Amino acid sequence: LSESQERNLKNLCNNKTLATITGQQVGFLGGPLYTLFKAMSAIRLAEQLENEYKTSNANLNFVPVFWIEDNDHDSLEASKISIIDSKNEPCDFYASSSKQSGDRKTVSNLELRNDIADEIEKLTSALPETPFKEELVQKIKHIYAPGKSWRDAFVELMQYILADTGILFLSASLLRRSGVWSDLVKKELESIGTSTSLVNLANTILDINGYHIQAKTSDINLFYHENGERLKIEENSNESQKYRIGEKEYHYKELRELAEEHPERFSPNVLLRPVFQDFAIPTIAYISGPSEIGYASQIRELYKFFDVFMPAFIPRHSATILSPRVKRFLKSSKLDQKYFMRPWQEIEAELAGEIADADIENAIDHAEKHIDEDLKKIESEIGRIDKNYEQSVRAVKAKIDKLIDQLRKKAISAQKKQKSDEFAKYRQANSLIYPGGTLQERYISPVYFINQMGLEEFKEKLTELTFLESNRHWYL
Repeated sequence: LSESQERNLKNLCNNKTLATITGQQVGFLGGPLYTLFKAMSAIRLAEQLENEYKTSNANLNFVPVFWIEDNDHDSLEASKISIIDSKNEPCDFYASSSKQSGDRKTVSNLELRNDIADEIEKLTSALPETPFKEELVQKIKHIYAPGKSWRDAFVELMQYILADTGILFLSASLLRRSGVWSDLVKKELESIGTSTSLVNLANTILDINGYHIQAKTSDINLFYHENGERLKIEENSNESQKYRIGEKEYHYKELRELAEEHPERFSPNVLLRPVFQDFAIPTIAYISGPSEIGYASQIRELYKFFDVFMPAFIPRHSATILSPRVKRFLKSSKLDQKYFMRPWQEIEAELAGEIADADIENAIDHAEKHIDEDLKKIESEIGRIDKNYEQSVRAVKAKIDKLIDQLRKKAISAQKKQKSDEFAKYRQANSLIYPGGTLQERYISPVYFINQMGLEEFKEKLTELTFLESNRHWYL
């Protein structure tokens, strides 16, 4: 631990410390960029509160905490991440090539296999050459070694970036195994349906007021962990008071007995997770993504039911990072960043229309029109001789139309080649601003930006973001 982490861990052990928490599931190569935005937002808020209360008599401390949701079983999502390669194209990488969407094994039980070395070599080849690349690649190779758990590799990379900020990392799976949630698990199972009723009431009010319902509730808002897998607890539609977990069936009384003997086998679903989190850690504020803020409005009564203090839900910072080259291009072309917030196919088609040579287009259209008129005359004349020949004329027309269409595409392609440099600049801007047809922060690994600008400048950029308002999207 860094000195600031040691200090924060010591502070967290006393009853005068509150946490600013954020969290995310484990992500390969640090996960998408917004994972770091969340962490930096929590760090900045803790600093602001610390400074605000320093002069008061409250004698409070504030510590940033990153909740690692490694009870999650969405290993396919946790496995994939992307960068922009040396050809300015989005490029995907996977922690494991064998993960399936139906796999129920929790991320906390996954380890890197020998094939991770090949994937890191692919990453090394794809990363653009910069003065920071060699050191970064060596660090990644050290962190992502065969046999290491996905969680530990994720934490090591986050620690490499954030250790000096003092943020602490908390594993949800280790917390579950400690049994700290025992009382909350028992209460959910002793009052089956109560939490669902409370959420449904909130959902009804939200729906009446025109709001989207973010997360769905279940009869029992818990998962069951067995043999490294996270399993749903599903109501048996044929028999009341009975529930199915995998291939096994339980009466609700049996579930309560299981909770008494093995509370560590139960974890909360998406709606109960914040409540369980804030029961374990004294939380003043939770730094949230858009969907998390959405379901916060569904769970206020759950906090009251479980007698847990509900913290403030505060939006994380949001940004797109622009390279100097793309910024210069935007300025010279007088285009706004939002112009590129759409799929490349749309931009490409629009550009093709703009660069199309009017004389060539007119010549092709003129020829197409006259050929069509002449073939109609032929069809009419030949039809007088034998109606069966009209179909032959139509077949000839279809072939000619196809050839003209091919000719038009070749003409457009030739014009594109003439303006290939301009197309490349547009493509580069789109790949960086809206890679893979989505926001940059949801797609690209922070590893890409560390390679581009170095770790220290990257951290400065993140810090710069946290001094801006968190209720809008920024371009840095």
